[in-house]
Amino acid sequence: MSDEDYRDSRFVQLMNDTAQSLGCKDTHFTNANGLHDPDHYTTAYDMALITKEALTSKTFREYMSSQNHGYAVDGTTIDPAIAKEAFINVNDGTNEGLAYEGKNIFTVQFHPEACPGPQDSGYLFDRFMDMMKGAK
Repeated sequence: MSDEDYRDSRFVQLMNDTAQSLGCKDTHFTNANGLHDPDHYTTAYDMALITKEALTSKTFREYMSSQNHGYAVDGTTIDPAIAKEAFINVNDGTNEGLAYEGKNIFTVQFHPEACPGPQDSGYLFDRFMDMMKGAK
């Protein structure tokens, strides 16, 4: 077995172990690339469990969005004691949102492209609601 095949097999094992730890009962991965294999399968329920966990990852939540680039907050002017950049455009590095320190405030300056409306950024609405519950 080559080093690359060994690394791939270890990653596939990690995928299967992780799926099992998330409660997936009808999932089995045979490769990391998703190419067809009769022994590579999952269910919609298991995919929902995997997706729910994936959405807790800041990196995974990166998605395509539209932004008005006629104006933006210059990230270099933000006092870190007041706020930090919460969203940064990967194409041009402009600020797309802030998270304020010690306050129940965050901002976004983008709109999801794939599904206009709150679906793509629903976790932001959930976060807002959780913040408001804590503010009572």
